[in-house]
Order: sequence, then structure tokens, then C-alpha cells
Amino acid sequence: MAINMGIGRLGENSTAIKRKFRFLVDIEPYSARSIHGGFVKTAKRPGWEVDEQELNFLNARTWIAGKHSYTEIEVVYIDAGVEEIGALIEWVGKLSNINNSVSFEMGTSFRDYGASVSIRSFDGCGNEMETWTVENAWPKTVDFGELDYSSSEEMNITVTLRYDQVNYVGICPPVSIHPSCTGCS
Repeated sequence: MAINMGIGRLGENSTAIKRKFRFLVDIEPYSARSIHGGFVKTAKRPGWEVDEQELNFLNARTWIAGKHSYTEIEVVYIDAGVEEIGALIEWVGKLSNINNSVSFEMGTSFRDYGASVSIRSFDGCGNEMETWTVENAWPKTVDFGELDYSSSEEMNITVTLRYDQVNYVGICPPVSIHPSCTGCS
């Protein structure tokens, strides 16, 4: 049986395509100020990978899913002399103690340095389409970028986040995720 070779559902006038440039990133650190998304240049949505375990028996092999781990999120900020960037530097400085490398103190719990990060996508009318929220996020790497006399580009701050929990809310379309769990029978 032949299939329709047209563009299909992508061409329907009711299909809302999520666009890369309609997003906000908010970081709610455990500090006096919050970091909101107006100075974010690029961001990555959460992802994960699942370890595989190889099982061998006689002359065959198969694989089963193992533990999963979340991939890091990179967020690039436009460096500007504004309160939001000051709050970002305060937050990343909480973990790395950038003002005192001699008596290097470090927090011992997520409440000392962790944050809740939300990445929200919008349609062209400003309606939220999805929200990703990661918890216990902390700055694994921070790069204040290079300086260059021959460039007119803005300065950037790149922060790579590590986290341990993800919550996805699909709004358009509504998505309800129910993990599969089959016990021993």
C-alpha cells in the first residue's frame, strides 16, 4: 500500500512548532537574589543516557538497560553590568570561593550551593509550551571567556550545570509521563 508522500501533519495549520529562540532560563539559587532569563544567549535542555549491561550465555548475547545519568546543561550568558549577572556570579562563587583560594571553604549540602533551574519554551504569542525543571543544580564549570582587542562581540559567561532531578511538564501538547514498572511474576 502506497503512503501519502506530502508533508503530513507538519503542514497542518494547527501544528505549533517549538522554536529554538523562544525560551527563558530561570535559576532560583539559595541566595538573596534570583537569576532570571533575560541575559541568556543559549541553553541546552536536559538529557540523559542509560548504561547498558551486556549479558552473555552460550553463543548469544543481549543487553539490558542499567542506571541512567543526566547529561550536563550548558547555559551561556551575555555578560552585562546588571543585577542578574551579579547574582549569577555570587551563586557560582558560592561553590568555588573565587575570592579566597587559600582558606578554601566549600559547602557540604545542596542547600549551600544548589539551585532549581527552569527552562521554559513559548509559542509566538507568549504562551508556555513546555517547562523543564532541574533540581539540585550546581555549576560544574564556569568560563568567563576570552578578551580580544580585535573583536566587537559581547563578553559571555558559560556555566555548565550538573543536577540530579528532572521534572518535565508538557503543555502543548499535554504530556503525561508514567514510568513502566513490572515486578517479578
